[in-house]
Amino acid sequence: MKHTLILTLLLILASTACQHHTPITSVFAEAESLMYTHPDSALTLLQAIPNPEQLTGREQADYALLYSQALDKNYIDTANDSLIQIAVDYYKDRSDDAKSKFYAYYYLGRVHVNGNRLDQATLAFLASRLASRSAMASAGYAPETLSIVSMAKMNACIQPLKMSKYTDSTAGKPIWRKGISPRKPGSQPR
Repeated sequence: MKHTLILTLLLILASTACQHHTPITSVFAEAESLMYTHPDSALTLLQAIPNPEQLTGREQADYALLYSQALDKNYIDTANDSLIQIAVDYYKDRSDDAKSKFYAYYYLGRVHVNGNRLDQATLAFLASRLASRSAMASAGYAPETLSIVSMAKMNACIQPLKMSKYTDSTAGKPIWRKGISPRKPGSQPR
């Protein structure tokens, strides 16, 4: 009888502990399912989470990743990387969730693009490309598939920044730094 009572109390405690994490996990799942079709609703769901700064571990990383993704999908550009860096720091050394690692680095790259930090954006996009290879391999797909997608996204983000460095914004004509001229096709680099 005594063992049954202790076992019952342990089961009640275990189920209560699980219920504490279930609501936030279900909100994340709902936000993720809405992200591509109704990103405004996903953002609203995430904004409704009370005290997100009190989340820890994976929940904190998932919140940071989903919130950063929702901002991007709603065309709300931010140059501050402190939120997405939480997700990057959590997933960077984890091999069990390569998909989240890919997205964390990808959105870090997007934030760096927004801040016109081209070098940091390139490094983040390359890290996302490496993570995509792991994600695809673990899912049983050819790693090149997501790598090609991530490289295309990276190029789409970076190309306007690269062109703005070499274009006169008033005339729309290429400008070159003094002493540097464009290479002719087929010429060898110096």
